[in-house]
Amino acid sequence: MIAQSFFRHFPSPQFLNPPRVGISFSDQSLKMVRLGHSGSTFPIDTLFVPLEPGIVVGGSISKPDQFVKIISEASKKFNVKYASFTIPDEFTYFYKVFLPTTKGGDLTESIAFTIEENVPLGLADTLFDFVPVSINEKNNTHEVETVVVACAKKEIDKISEILLSSGLEPLSCLPESQAITEAIIPKDTSGSVCVVHVRENRITIYLVRNRLVEFVTIRNINKEDYEQTFLDEYSKFIEYLEKYQNGLDKNIGQVFICGEFEYVKQIASVMKMSLASNNKTALANVWTNIFDISKYTPELSYEISLSFGGAIGVVATNV
Repeated sequence: MIAQSFFRHFPSPQFLNPPRVGISFSDQSLKMVRLGHSGSTFPIDTLFVPLEPGIVVGGSISKPDQFVKIISEASKKFNVKYASFTIPDEFTYFYKVFLPTTKGGDLTESIAFTIEENVPLGLADTLFDFVPVSINEKNNTHEVETVVVACAKKEIDKISEILLSSGLEPLSCLPESQAITEAIIPKDTSGSVCVVHVRENRITIYLVRNRLVEFVTIRNINKEDYEQTFLDEYSKFIEYLEKYQNGLDKNIGQVFICGEFEYVKQIASVMKMSLASNNKTALANVWTNIFDISKYTPELSYEISLSFGGAIGVVATNV
């Protein structure tokens, strides 16, 4: 309390306490969000930039020079020097491992040995992180249940280099799925929930337990059979839960839907009619952990905000 009172009268220099800017992108668009300084959620500025076909393909930036120009112009409007970004779902892989515990041991080396057997990347081509989620006893020994996320290093490096060329200093990054989770799942949520994230050409489904993404399935899609392709992918997702999830919380209690509004409406309708009679299906609120929308109405329309989960979530972790 004393420190809070002190800094209210003698605030930190801005370079120690910069506005938080989040960036996410897809094949179709770039999204940017600017929140206030650390400890404040205001002001809130948003920017949506449609992308010409071919600049980003399958989540990978194919025309870096054009992307640099777009980011440069956007950062000038926000007047910022630092940014956090999301890593597209196409280049992130989640899996769970059980590792024996050792006194004073470090799990990093043990996890490194599991990378190549769980993701289609070599260890040298991968950046990874992990979260221990529980300790289990088995045959008089203990093992750590650990969620691992591995990302394609070259894609992270590419985004970082583009931001630097645009005049922005990268501060942090999150997998797109985890960033969306940080935005839309209330901080006091426990147990298992499902997040369905939809775009014109792609559907992803996340298994989230205690606000941590544990599994992601991704499917390219086309307009002609959009709903049926989703139903097929969701069925496979449920099959995965029944086969691999342990414990009582394998049953999904709630399904959150977000993404591009036109397709969000389609999926919400088909889920309520075909799949989710026992689930609580709801359109997401990307401002859940930022402010109360009953007390403050952002300038960004609700329909468009549904596609801003990644950009908001990558900076919402510090709110």
